[in-house]
Amino acid sequence: MEGINFFDCCRTVLSMRFLQCDLRCASFAGLPLKRTDFTDCSVREAVFSKADLSGSSFTRCDLARAVFQQTNLEKTDFTTAYNFVFDPESNRMRKARFSVYGLPGLLEKYGLEIE
Repeated sequence: MEGINFFDCCRTVLSMRFLQCDLRCASFAGLPLKRTDFTDCSVREAVFSKADLSGSSFTRCDLARAVFQQTNLEKTDFTTAYNFVFDPESNRMRKARFSVYGLPGLLEKYGLEIE
């Protein structure tokens, strides 16, 4: 499903679950995706700007170059996601979950060297 723009989906009944999907370059911008499960997916270069992903989970997902900008990530689970880089100050992230291994992706904008 590479490059799909989900923006044209019916937003009032939008409910999805992704299992072992290739979602590279997909656009979820501005969509209400509360409690959406992404499991074992490649979500590389996908766009989630201004989406509501609250309560969602990215289980063992590759998020390389995915764009999260002004996205609601409250209570979203990133504990097993990898390759993500996004700015906590540009997204709503209260009670979002991360493993210690995800910290470099959250701190990249500060230019810190984490070992």
